[in-house]
Amino acid sequence: MARKSKEAPKRPPTKRQISRLQKERRRRRIILVIGISVIAIIIGLVIYGVLV
Repeated sequence: MARKSKEAPKRPPTKRQISRLQKERRRRRIILVIGISVIAIIIGLVIYGVLV
């Protein structure tokens, strides 16, 4: 029979890890919002240029 691999018990993340994850999520969200905003502005300017 094949040996069953023993999994280490899952430890809860430390306060430092939780803080780092929260900062990364916040940065990622800010970058996403800025990127979408820039794309929307560019598309808006192109449409405005075509209509005027």
